[in-house]
Amino acid sequence: MKKLKVTAAILAMVMLVATGCSATGKTEETTEETYSRSDIKDIRAQDDFYGYVNLATLKDLTIEPGNSSAGAIMSTETDDKLKEVVMEIVKDNKDYPNGSAEQIVKRAYEEYVAFDTDEAAKKAAADDVHKVIKEISDIKTRDELVEMAGKLYRDYCVNTFLLGGVKENDLDPEKYTVMFAQKPNLVGLDLEEISKDTTKAEKGEEAIIASLQVSGMERKEAESVAHSLMFLMIDIAWETDYEIVNAADPIAYSKTMDKSEIDKLLTNLTADEYEKLWGINENPYGTWVVIGENQLAAIDRLLTEENVEALKAWLMYDFVMSYGEFIKDDHKELKTYFPDSKEADEDQIYNYLNLYFGMELSDILVKYCYTDDQEELLNKLIEDIMDSYRDLIGNADWLSEDAREGLTEKLNGIIFITPGYCKDHIKDDPSKNDVFGDNFYETYINSSKKDMQYNIDHLGDKTERFKQKMTMQTLNACYSSDNTVTICIGMMRDPWFNVNDDYYKNLGGLGSVLSHEIGHAFDSNCIKYDVNGKFDPSWIPSKDLEALENRNQSAIAYFEEAFPVYGVYYVDGKQTLGENYADLGGMEALMNSIEDKSKYKDVLESYASIWCMLMTEDSVIQQISDDSHSPSIIRVNAIVATLDEFYETYDVKEGDGMYISPDKRISRWR
Repeated sequence: MKKLKVTAAILAMVMLVATGCSATGKTEETTEETYSRSDIKDIRAQDDFYGYVNLATLKDLTIEPGNSSAGAIMSTETDDKLKEVVMEIVKDNKDYPNGSAEQIVKRAYEEYVAFDTDEAAKKAAADDVHKVIKEISDIKTRDELVEMAGKLYRDYCVNTFLLGGVKENDLDPEKYTVMFAQKPNLVGLDLEEISKDTTKAEKGEEAIIASLQVSGMERKEAESVAHSLMFLMIDIAWETDYEIVNAADPIAYSKTMDKSEIDKLLTNLTADEYEKLWGINENPYGTWVVIGENQLAAIDRLLTEENVEALKAWLMYDFVMSYGEFIKDDHKELKTYFPDSKEADEDQIYNYLNLYFGMELSDILVKYCYTDDQEELLNKLIEDIMDSYRDLIGNADWLSEDAREGLTEKLNGIIFITPGYCKDHIKDDPSKNDVFGDNFYETYINSSKKDMQYNIDHLGDKTERFKQKMTMQTLNACYSSDNTVTICIGMMRDPWFNVNDDYYKNLGGLGSVLSHEIGHAFDSNCIKYDVNGKFDPSWIPSKDLEALENRNQSAIAYFEEAFPVYGVYYVDGKQTLGENYADLGGMEALMNSIEDKSKYKDVLESYASIWCMLMTEDSVIQQISDDSHSPSIIRVNAIVATLDEFYETYDVKEGDGMYISPDKRISRWR
């Protein structure tokens, strides 16, 4: 990956994690003092379009201590609106239909509040947590250790070194599968980090020590055991495949293995034994989907008698960090990890409801806050952008007719999971009450494991395709390889969307997000999935795949070599290719949809404005290193610099900072 010297321009860079269903999986560095850039100078559109559009906003933004960024993405507007509605519902005296979102949320609220003063229930919860801690502490043999790991998974949804289970099959969205997927983080450690510098494993020891002290172990012994566990973590870190960890599409590394192949890979347990521990009585497929077989083998090799004490510490850590909230008043060691909340009571309750009853809150949001005007404008944006994509694909004469027909079929097969779609699919379901126990603690456990148990119960059945994947309050939009695009209400607000704004401002705002997500259907990763979301690269004719690959290489070179972005860091062109292609194809579709050239400016400037956020330098550097998304200044400048409409609108000429010679400009469809 190429990097340039840092200049002042880097301080304006930003990532909008909200688009693309992506997160780095690593903690961003936060500032310890107030951070702003009120000193940014005047900027010309021809030299830095991102800075030109966002100059005034960037000058006003301040990153407060403890944060890594500031901007629209930090807004809690949607949550605040939903919280207000939810609190009205839970405090009214109405009786709601059994199984309705209102009834479920109201019951969950009442149970949560009641637990705070129910000393008997709180004692029973603490007693149960302590009982499990003692069971872990009393383990003597490898077999007891493994059985306890299975119990924690099945009964408490704590997935420790048995990192698998039943999932929906990303390679075939109509099926479930038994899956092992390697983890980049274990016991709070970044494995890639400690694979490069083993001394950094020590920073994870204190949390292990604290969880062991909760079990009654003296600190000196706890330190020794925690240290032993760190050596095992280092072994796993060395065996983990970081090409998969850092891949834009980890699913592409999936390997379907039958049980005989898995048994050859394993040293201590068999595939059947793992399945039993995961609560699987019968696997009708007889196969697993494995992502990262080296890590699977490495963990299995550690399941020996000599490692029992260290592995017990792993179990203890994962359980205590999952359930320590219920015993923190009994153990001062846990205060660091479960501090008393500084939030208002209503905020605490809302956060709990959002975490465990998020889909019910989502239903409430679309029922009470989503308007017909929003639905009408959103549908128009979708319709216009889809028409533009049909036109672009149909006229892509560098592809064969068969390829264009196939791509158009996939385009037309996209299902849009919008707030309106979710509203149409809301139904009262009394069985949702099954999650409730006798008190908040029991419901907490049941809620934690309900999805896991649902998947186990339906192994071998056909999955529910086109179901809602995210809560509508999420500030996100997403394309999924099963050929669905999800647009959440969380993004249907300024600066992305406002029904009172001009259509073209909305087209450059939420429209660009929609166009980006549609573009993912044809990016360098998701194009390998057919119209039904099944992984099958052969669905595209080989000569067209070659043409697409040639464009891939041109795009990689463009972002790594042809566009310096004014002295800031270059991105890794391969790592960011899928997201860059979605940006590129998305903006081509937007500009292609505009018949009135006088509207180019509105769309381009709206597009640039949605990416406006200030980030700390450390966060930007970390993003460039780890993320599949390019920083915002690149997502704006490098993309618009490929568009003829941009040059026409702003009279960009050779010698200007934004100028790219025509022979160096790239395109997705043109």
